[in-house]
Amino acid sequence: FQYGANNLLDLATAANVTTVQNYVSGLATPPGENATHMPGALAFADAILEEEGRGGKEIVILITDGGPNYQNGIVGDGVTPPADDTTFPYGTFAFTGGTTGGENGIAGEPGELAETTSTATGIKDAGRRIIAVGVGENVAGFDDYLADDIASTPDDFVAVAEAENLGSELQALITEVC
Repeated sequence: FQYGANNLLDLATAANVTTVQNYVSGLATPPGENATHMPGALAFADAILEEEGRGGKEIVILITDGGPNYQNGIVGDGVTPPADDTTFPYGTFAFTGGTTGGENGIAGEPGELAETTSTATGIKDAGRRIIAVGVGENVAGFDDYLADDIASTPDDFVAVAEAENLGSELQALITEVC
């Protein structure tokens, strides 16, 4: 999968971390676009592994600062909703358990939690491991949900209280996994 210029999916390296930080800081968040489309992220990761996987043990690491809340729509077709959608070469994914997007709460059953759990379950049923990483204070209310419903096992959930510790926590996690 070829990532384009200014694509925030590129991994930051020691050489470009300042450029990435400056680019992110310069972005203005449109109203209603500060949601967490967790099932979309999981579905994208799963599709990439399905098409580009190399066999062996496949792992999805989900990093989030909160629970799933998102706008309903088709993700991956490059049109709205959601407004920040981009065309995805491995298909599209329809999600109907969300709300209107933004910070307007999280729907339980049926809703955002159920739809996200279902997406994660499908990935795990396909033999892939999910490691969930919760960052910051906003995720604290979702620790049990991420550990029990999203991660492959409760031991596959990592809580990172301070965002500045994310790099060292991920390094330790990757070292342990590998």
